[in-house]
Amino acid sequence: MGLYNLTHLLFIIIFLLFGATLFKVVVLTKSRHLLLQKLNDANDFVDQIKEEYRISQEKNAKIKNFKESLAIAELTTRLQEPQLSAEQSSSESLTPEKYRLVNTLIQKSMGLDEIASFLRISTYEAKQIITLSKLAT
Repeated sequence: MGLYNLTHLLFIIIFLLFGATLFKVVVLTKSRHLLLQKLNDANDFVDQIKEEYRISQEKNAKIKNFKESLAIAELTTRLQEPQLSAEQSSSESLTPEKYRLVNTLIQKSMGLDEIASFLRISTYEAKQIITLSKLAT
């Protein structure tokens, strides 16, 4: 009879340990599922932030390109003004305006070749105008 009670007690202990283990597995599985859901939500949020950042970068690039185009258009307009006034009255001297334009181009960090190309003159002439414009100011 004592052996029967001991076996019965041992069986109950094993059954309780099995039940506790099974309960723990269920709890851990549910916890794992919740953590995976949070991870997926976090990944979705990161993807959303990346997309917003990409869109922001594209907008900034467009704004930068627009500002650069605007600056070039402004310089082009200023360069065309002397040509227009020369067509209207050929007696006026355009040289002082060229000096101001060259100074503006130098301030925009343009090099000799770029200035010559922009003014549609030779680099030698551009160098002379740069020298004269420095003397005039």
